[in-house]
This record gives sequence, structure tokens and C-alpha cells, in this order.
Amino acid sequence: MRLGSGVWIPSLFSRREERINVGTLSAIARDYWERLAADTKAAKAESKALQGKKLRSWASGSKHLALDGADLESCFSPNTPTARRTKAKNEKRPFDMETLAGHVAAAKHSILFLAFNPGTPSIATWAAAAQRKNKDLFVRGCVTNKSTAENYYYDLKGMTPPKKAKGSKTRPKEDVRVIGAEALDKIIPLGWQKELLKAGFAIVHDKIVVIDALSDECVVVTGSHNLGYKASYDNDENLVIIQGNKKLATAYATHVLDVYDHFAWRYMVQERGAKAADQSLSPTDAWLDKYYGADGTIKTAQLRFWMGAIP
Repeated sequence: MRLGSGVWIPSLFSRREERINVGTLSAIARDYWERLAADTKAAKAESKALQGKKLRSWASGSKHLALDGADLESCFSPNTPTARRTKAKNEKRPFDMETLAGHVAAAKHSILFLAFNPGTPSIATWAAAAQRKNKDLFVRGCVTNKSTAENYYYDLKGMTPPKKAKGSKTRPKEDVRVIGAEALDKIIPLGWQKELLKAGFAIVHDKIVVIDALSDECVVVTGSHNLGYKASYDNDENLVIIQGNKKLATAYATHVLDVYDHFAWRYMVQERGAKAADQSLSPTDAWLDKYYGADGTIKTAQLRFWMGAIP
């Protein structure tokens, strides 16, 4: 069964803007749905005939809408002339991923993201490149697929991932800035029962990127798109890129870091042992030493990120 997808946007805008622009966005999403239906009908039950030239041509560009003073760019896929070919040389970057990669490369303060299994290249690839270029960037991500987290590490270091030897128990390296939830197989904190990490297939199923969340130049990217080449080439997806709405960016950043913290803490327990789960507060103010230096300087990157919202 083929399903088209609408685009959900939290109701954080003025009612007047919502009536004018979300209605327009809904009409665009309905148009996409109808084109998917027409494409399915034209294929006449032949799976290889799906995602024909007509659909791909229509999705090959984006539409811009004004939304409460922000710019919203609406994209759909598949938006490439053909489906993705394996081992293709000089693979062309889809236009929507070109836009996303450009925003990531231009990040000045932070890149936050959640993704299921974006493949390669993807948001993890571009976030690693941005981090290499600007070591002061606050980058945090959580994905389902552990290989995405591993690839982030190797991209960050400018290294080629080592080939996995058959039967090897050596774990590929990861970076704590991007957590692969699928790799958490021993998370049993003291006094807890083991958590269910898989109900079906996905663990993290969000598809969200937030760039420079606390600045006027903030960017929120969301939709059903998996944030990598594969979705643009081969999937029926929607994607919106919203620039300049700080209220929306702050809401999405809060959600991303909430999910990230959930898995990052469990990763710490897995790597350091169950005793690391004891996070009891000291009866004195010594517990603050983890967060602040004697001169009041902020020690932790995440606290520094949130305090950056204060003028």
C-alpha cells in the first residue's frame, strides 16, 4: 500500500497566519497526495513503473511560503530524474539535500537532530563536516541505526571506517555527540528492569534538524523525509524547511535534547557500568561543581547552549 504524507506543524503561529498559510500548505500536500495516487494508477500494478517521470518532475523543485514572518520551503520526493543506482560515480546531490547541507554548513552555534536510519550521505555526514570546520559548534544527535553514529565518528575524524572482520567482537568507535540507540544492548541501571528497545523496527523515528535554535537565523527541518540521499531518490516523502521562527526552533530543540538525553545517559551507564546510574545530589552545593567553575564559568556544553539564550 502506498501512502502519501501530510505535514504536521505545531500550532505556534498566530491564528491569522495559520488560516492563510497552513491552508495553502495543506493544499500543496493534498496536491502531492493526488499525484501519488495518479502515479500509482498509471503504474497499473507494476511496481517497477511506480515513481514515474511525471511525479519526479513535479517534485524536482520547492515552493516558498511566508509563515508568521518566517520562510517555509516545502519539498517532496522522489525528486531526482531516476531512482538511486548502486555504486553510482559522481552521484548528484538532490536539491532538497543540497539545501539542507548548505544550512548545516552555515551553522554558527548549534546543530541538533533526530533521525531513524538516514543512510549515507546524510545529516550525520554534514554535521560531522560542520563540526570539523568549527570546533565550537554544539552538535547533538540521536539516531536508531548504530552505523550512522559510527560513521559520524569517522567523518568527524576524517577517517575511512575500518572493514568489519567476520567474527570480530571489536566495537566500531562512536562519538558521544551522536548516539545510536540500536547499540544500547546492556542498559540495566541499578534497581531497573531492562528496557524494551525495539517495538517493531524503529527506536528513534523522528526526522528533525534544528540549526542555531536560539538565534534569529534559526532553521527547523522536519517532515517524513529521512534526511539523507536515499529518501530523496527513492521514497515518497515530504520535507519542510522553516527559517526564522525562534519559538518553533526552541520547541523543537527542547524535544531533540530530551530524546538525546534519554539515550545519552543510558549510553554512559553502558560504557561506565551500572554504578554510574547513581546520580544522587550532594546535600551541599558541591553538585554544582560539575556545571560551574569557581569563577562562575560554565563547564558543560549543553548548559552553555541553553544559557546562550540570555542576552
